[in-house]
Amino acid sequence: MKKLVLVVDDNAINRKILSRILSSEYDVIEADNGKTALEMINGRTQKISAVLLDLVMPVMDGFEFLEMIQKKRRYRGLPIIVSTGSSDPENEKKALRCGAWDFVTKPYEAEIIRFRLKNAIERSTLHAIQQLHYLSDYDVLTGIYNRSKFAEETDELLRKNTDKKYVLVRFDVERFSLINSYYGSEAGDSLLIHIANELREFAKEQTEITYGRIEADEFAFCTGYEKDIDIEMNIQQMQERIKRFKIRFNLVVPFGVYKVTNHDISVSIMLDNANLAAKQIKGNYVNTYSVYTEDLREHLTSEQEIVNEMAEALANEEFAVYLQPKFSLATNTPSGAEALVRWKHPVKGMISPGEFIPVFERNGFIEKLDYYMWEHTCRLLHRWIQEGREPFPVSVNVSRNNLYNPYLVENICELADKYEVPHELLHIEITESAYTDTPLMIQETIDRFHEFGFVMLMDDFGSGYSSLNILKDIDIDILKIDMKFFEKAKIPGRSESIISSVIRMAKWLNIPVIAEGVESTEQVEFLRSTGCEYVQGFCFAKPMPVEVYEETVKKYQAVLTQQQEYVRRMLIVDSGELNRMMLREIFGDSYEIQIASNGREAIDRINACRGAVDIIILDMQMSVTDGEAFLEYKKSHSEMADIPIIIFTVDESPQMQVKTLAMGADDYITKPFIPEVIRKRVDNVLAGHNRFRQIFKEYSRAIKIAREDSLTGIYNRASAEKMVNQILAEEREKTHAFLMIDVDNFKEINDSMGHKTGDRALLDVSNSLQDFFRSNDIVARLGGDEFGVFMADVPSLQVVLNKCSALMKVINKKVLDGTEKGLEVSIGVALSNADNSSFNSLYQEADIALYKAKGAGKNRVAI
Repeated sequence: MKKLVLVVDDNAINRKILSRILSSEYDVIEADNGKTALEMINGRTQKISAVLLDLVMPVMDGFEFLEMIQKKRRYRGLPIIVSTGSSDPENEKKALRCGAWDFVTKPYEAEIIRFRLKNAIERSTLHAIQQLHYLSDYDVLTGIYNRSKFAEETDELLRKNTDKKYVLVRFDVERFSLINSYYGSEAGDSLLIHIANELREFAKEQTEITYGRIEADEFAFCTGYEKDIDIEMNIQQMQERIKRFKIRFNLVVPFGVYKVTNHDISVSIMLDNANLAAKQIKGNYVNTYSVYTEDLREHLTSEQEIVNEMAEALANEEFAVYLQPKFSLATNTPSGAEALVRWKHPVKGMISPGEFIPVFERNGFIEKLDYYMWEHTCRLLHRWIQEGREPFPVSVNVSRNNLYNPYLVENICELADKYEVPHELLHIEITESAYTDTPLMIQETIDRFHEFGFVMLMDDFGSGYSSLNILKDIDIDILKIDMKFFEKAKIPGRSESIISSVIRMAKWLNIPVIAEGVESTEQVEFLRSTGCEYVQGFCFAKPMPVEVYEETVKKYQAVLTQQQEYVRRMLIVDSGELNRMMLREIFGDSYEIQIASNGREAIDRINACRGAVDIIILDMQMSVTDGEAFLEYKKSHSEMADIPIIIFTVDESPQMQVKTLAMGADDYITKPFIPEVIRKRVDNVLAGHNRFRQIFKEYSRAIKIAREDSLTGIYNRASAEKMVNQILAEEREKTHAFLMIDVDNFKEINDSMGHKTGDRALLDVSNSLQDFFRSNDIVARLGGDEFGVFMADVPSLQVVLNKCSALMKVINKKVLDGTEKGLEVSIGVALSNADNSSFNSLYQEADIALYKAKGAGKNRVAI
C-alpha cells in the first residue's frame, strides 16, 4: 500500500504538476488552502505521511496552517515540506520556527522533490520510533521517569551500591481529586508538572538519586543517606518546594518512607511498603511522614476490612445518629446537642468512630458520610417539629473534604428546606485547623452560611496557632474549646489561665463559649467561675441514641416545669389600709401578696426579694415617695424596669393617665373599682407582658444571626421586621405605633465634621432611644440615619405624641462633638389598623409622615 501525501496549494496547475511527479510512488490528495487541508487531515482514516505546502494562499495561508498543526500534539511528528517561488531567507526562517521540515523551490525538479520527500518521511518514521521508546521510559505529562523506568534505574542503583544505605520515599497530594473536581484538570496537571520540576531541582542537590512519577499524583525518589535526620531534611525540603505552587487549596503531602535493608527486594515491593507507611498519616495534619514497619501490615488489613464494607453499611443505614447534649451552666439543663456518628455493625457490633473516621477521611468516603449525617439530622428535627415539640438546635460537623466543595452551602440549604427545618435549628461546626489551612475560603463559606441564617460554631478552638487571628478576622457565632487539649500542661495553673483568657476575650466580643470534653465537677465549677455559658461532656451526658436523648430532654423539661410552678408574687403599694385589704382579698388565692404603704417601702420590698415580683399595683398619692417618684426610680433601675405595673388611684384626669402611661405604666385603674374588672385588667397585663417576653425569647434563640446593627448594637431592619410582623399577626386586635426617626441635617454633619462625629451622633440617638422606651418596645436602626421604634399596645395616639415630644427634648440635649449645637430629629408616626397590619405598610405610612415633619421645619412630629 502506497504512503499518502497531501499537496496544499491554491494554484491548480502546481497541484497537478506535483501529483504527476509523486503519483508513481505515493497516493496524492489535494487541498486549495490551509483550512481545507486541516479538515482533510482530521477527517482521514488513512494516516497522511507528509504534506507539501505552499505559503501564500487565501482563507488560511501556509504560516497559519503550520501554527495550527503545532498546537495539535498528535500531528507534531507530521513532516511538512514548504514549496516557495523564490529563495527568501526570512520566510524560510519563519517557516522553520513554525515547524516546517524542509523546502523545495519552484519550478519543481522531480528528482529533488522525490528525494527530499523520501528523507522527510524516513526521518518521521525514525522520530516515531524514538517517541515510542521515550514513551516506554518517560511520563508524557511531566517528562520524568515513569514507574517501570524508575524501578529499573532504582534497581540498578541499589545493585551497584550494596554497601550504602538508601531510602525510598513515596508521596502524593492528599485530596488531589478535589483539585481536579473544583479547579479543573488543567490546574491538576499544572500541579503535577510543578512537582516534577521541583523533583528535578531537588535531584541536582543529591549525589545519587532516582526519581519518577509512579501513577496519577504519586511520585517517588530513592537516594542515599547516612543518618535519619538526612531523611527528615529531604522530606521537609520537598514539602516546602511543593507548597510553592499557587492555589487556594491547602496542599497536604504525606510521605511514606521505606529504608532499604535488603537490596535484593524488588522496587515494586519497596513502593508498596512506602505506600503502606504513607497511609498511616493520611488525614493527619501534624505528622508529615511515616516510616514503614512490619507491624503496619496487620493494621492495614483491618483498615481494608472497613473500606470493603463502608459502601454497603451506608446503603443499609448501619450508621446511627447519636446526640450529645450541650448544657447551659446557668440552668444545668440541655440547650442543644451535637450529632455524632456511630457504626452499628450487624456482626461486629458497635465500631468506634476512632476506627473508621480516619479511614474515611483518607479515602474520601467522609464526604458521603457527612451528607448522610446532615440528612438524618434534618429528618430528626423535622419529626420533632411535626410532633409539636420545640426542639433545641442540633449541630452537625463538616469535614475538611467537604469544605472544598463549592456547593456545600447549597447542599445543606436544600436538605434543611426539603425537611422544612428552620435554618437556625441546624448549627454548623467546622474545626479551627480547617480555618488555619485556608482562611479566606473558610471565611467566604461562613459568610454564605450566615446569608442563609445558619449559626456557625468553631470547633477545637485553641488547638491551632492562629486562635487570636481567628477572633479578630472571622465572623463566628459560637466557640468550642476542648478541655482535653489542656490536660497535658507541663506548668501547673497555666491551662486554667489560658482557658479563662479565651472565655473572657470571647465575652468581650459577645461570642458564647461551649467547653467540651468536660469530665469532672471540678472542671464544671471552674468553668462556671470563668463565665463560660455552656458545657458538653461526660460529666453531664455521654453521646446517646436519639430515643434516650428525647427522654433526657423530657425529664429536664418536666423538672423545669415543676420549678416554674410557683405562686406568682404581687406587690400592692397603697397608703390606704382598706384598699390594701380589699386587693389582698381579691388576689390572695392566686398570688403571694407583698404589702407596702409607700414608694420607699416598696423599693425595699423589691430589693429584699431580689426583684422576683411578677406585677405591681401602685397608688399615686402617698406621703413618702409617691407614685410618680416610684415610677421614675423604677425606670432608672434595670433590675426593676421589666416588672409590669398598674396604676390604682382616685385621680380620673386624662392628663394623669397619659402622664403615667408615658412613664412606663402598663394600665390605669381608678377608684372605686369593680373586683371582676381589676382582676381581668391584671390578667390582661400579665398575659401581654409574658407574650412579649416569649416573642423575644424565640428570637434570641438564633444567636447573633444578622440581628444587630454593627455600629449601634440595636436591632437592624431585618430582625425588627420579623419581630414586628409576628406581634402584628398575634396581637391584631390591639393598637400599636410605629415611629420613624431621622437625624436632621445628618449629611451636613458628616460632610463638615467628619464621619466619626456622625457615628457619635448616631450612637447618641441610639442610646437615647434605648433608655427612653419600654423594654418591650422594639428599637432598630433602619439604615443610614433612620431609626424605627415599634411601641406595642399603646393606649392612645396622644400618649404616643407626648412620648415623641419628650423624646425630642432628650435628644436635643445631646451636643455634637466640639460644638454647642444639640442634635435634632424629625419623627413620623403611624398607628396600626386593619389596613396596615405589616411592618412594610407601617413603615411606608411612617415614612410619609416623616416627610411631612421635615417639610414643616424639622425637629417636628407628624402623623
